[in-house]
This record gives sequence, C-alpha cells and structure tokens, in this order.
Amino acid sequence: EADAVQAHLLPLEAAEPRVRELRAALDEVGEWTAEGVRDALPGEAASELLRVALLGRLEGPDVLASAALLGRERTLERVDTLLRFLDRTPETPGPAGLIPPSQLR
Repeated sequence: EADAVQAHLLPLEAAEPRVRELRAALDEVGEWTAEGVRDALPGEAASELLRVALLGRLEGPDVLASAALLGRERTLERVDTLLRFLDRTPETPGPAGLIPPSQLR
C-alpha cells in the first residue's frame, strides 16, 4: 500500500538502518511465537516496519500473530525483501508489489 511505504519507508536513508536493526533482532528470537517476536522487537516503530514488511500496509491482522503464522523463514524472507528494496539502486527494479519512492511523491 503506497501510504504504508510512504509513511514508514521514506526517507529511505532513515528506514534502512531501522529495518536492519529489526532484522538483527528477529535473528535473535528463540521460540518463534507472537510473544517471542514481540519481546525481540526494538521499539514500537519496529512493529510498524514489520507490519509493512509482512503485510504491505499499516492496518490489518495482528502483526505478531501474522509473524507467528508465517513462521521464521517466511517472515525473515519478507524483511529481507524490504531490505533489498531499500538497498536497490535506481537502475535495479524493486520487488514485485512495492512502489518505488519516486512514484509516491
């Protein structure tokens, strides 16, 4: 959803380190449950970034329950997809379904 990307991923320079911090925190989750993911999140803003990575929007099902249902591997894959989007150069196409920030302005 364009609003989710615009609200939480722009400016790109600010979002990328926060998503990296989120990714590192998720790597440390022991038991992959909603509670385990919640306890690992580095602040409330991280849950919103996780929501954007997993659901592509700011509203929807509980993000912690979604992460638990998706499982560790798929959750981390989606966060990695968001990181690839943030790291891409203008010549590199973004992942399917994500809107380039230049089109959001």
